Amino acid sequence: MSDLLLPPGTRLLHIGPHKTGTTALQIALGKNREAMLAQGVRYVWGGEHLNANLAALAVAKRPTRRFSSAKPVPIEHWTSLIEKVNAAGPLERVAISGEEFCSAPHEVIREIVNGLDHDRIHVVLTLRPLEKIMASQWQQYIQAGAVIKSLEEWLHSAFNNEIQIENIRRFWIRHRHDQLLQRWVECVGKERISLVVLDEADRGFIFRTFEDLLGLKQGTLITDNRLVNRSMTLEEAESIRAMYLLLKDQGLGDLADHVRFMISPSELIKRNRMPHVTESRIELPHWALEKARSISREILDSITAQGVRVIGDPARLVPSSEGVIARSPDRENMLDQQLQVPVDLAGWTAYGVIVSSGISRGDLPPAPTSTLPFMWLRRATGSQLMREVVRRTKIRIRQPFERLLGRGEKKEAE
Repeated sequence: MSDLLLPPGTRLLHIGPHKTGTTALQIALGKNREAMLAQGVRYVWGGEHLNANLAALAVAKRPTRRFSSAKPVPIEHWTSLIEKVNAAGPLERVAISGEEFCSAPHEVIREIVNGLDHDRIHVVLTLRPLEKIMASQWQQYIQAGAVIKSLEEWLHSAFNNEIQIENIRRFWIRHRHDQLLQRWVECVGKERISLVVLDEADRGFIFRTFEDLLGLKQGTLITDNRLVNRSMTLEEAESIRAMYLLLKDQGLGDLADHVRFMISPSELIKRNRMPHVTESRIELPHWALEKARSISREILDSITAQGVRVIGDPARLVPSSEGVIARSPDRENMLDQQLQVPVDLAGWTAYGVIVSSGISRGDLPPAPTSTLPFMWLRRATGSQLMREVVRRTKIRIRQPFERLLGRGEKKEAE
């Protein structure tokens, strides 16, 4: 039996943070939930995805980025999660995973801890080197159209701590890992927290560690390449960035929302395109690498001083500089100008926009809000506008019946 095993009845709360294998872990937990339940472990989630992020946003009274609305996620997502957790047997271990929990301030953390029962909760953080996270986070922001700065520009904003920029402020709330840890230690105590330092060379480490924590048989959480999202190459990310820049310059910035609420062009590219061997990985320039490692050393010293349980080698948080060949300053300064984007990638980007926008079906983009971008309304044909009116009318007619049906199904389930 592993010495990592948590006591029966524990509510394991995995709070990420982002870009630390959370999606792959959540898919593995969700897809193998029946095998887990047979071993006395219940995986609990909410919403359309196999994670607890909607519940995390709801308890924090925050909106979801998926819809262009300032309204917070309904609290029912949080209360529903708590009901599912409380439905578990007294000896069942419960697993919950949602990286949005990592953004919670002190008062929300206390509400989360009270809801999950302080005496039974165990919080788990998964950590990677800051330099890996920063490259990955910029890529993710580019994919979502949330950032249109180059990597170099975005890194300068991040290291200059320009917290008036929302994505920079949130980045450091999530990824100043020592401060994140301290917030949770103050609310739950260091004995109820574990840090898992991931091994970049061993993708299966995170799955085996959670199997040990939850008392699952080795191999229960299937490690499958299909569970791992490949990273974009620098050329792919720059192609997507150029698309969003052009949309903004042409007064079609709002259209970016409609494109990415479907399957974004970046997701289509990652799933279907094979990168050329000549394409570049997204890596921090030498000056940023030095800054990231300096901050990482501060984070590691602070984490060590807090005395929480660390699983894995904490030294991995500050990778060695040995064997790293730095790009020359001239090349780093000229990178954007010299970047060669393969011809097929331009085609994939255009194809992704067409599929994502709904044009391939002859439709306007399905609107996540009650309004369409003004520029689209100006350019839409009469038949397109008529189809949109019919589509929305059908939704309005169908919604009351779906709500009634949903209540009926809930009563039957009870």
